[in-house]
Amino acid sequence: MARRLAVIVNPTAGAGRARAAMPRIRAELERIGADFHVIETTSADHARDEGVVTHMRRAVEHGATKRELLEAVYAAAVPGGGPTLSSGVQAIMQLEREGAFA
Repeated sequence: MARRLAVIVNPTAGAGRARAAMPRIRAELERIGADFHVIETTSADHARDEGVVTHMRRAVEHGATKRELLEAVYAAAVPGGGPTLSSGVQAIMQLEREGAFA
């Protein structure tokens, strides 16, 4: 299975240098033939949530079950606490709405 890259960028990072660098990054990824999509974040929470969903979606594509994802969320919640648990459960719910477990 070919890898699809998720480029998660905070457009305001580095006083806007991240946004300014994106044309060069896109050009290089296109030059090497990478399959990618860019996610521009709107906040730190948005970046975290998009990253969690993206990684879980990839895990499902490689055969992970909903139960396995939930077990990983529980394990991560031990050091990460409530916000980590919430992000993980919200990501699983989003994948469920998308039909990822059908």
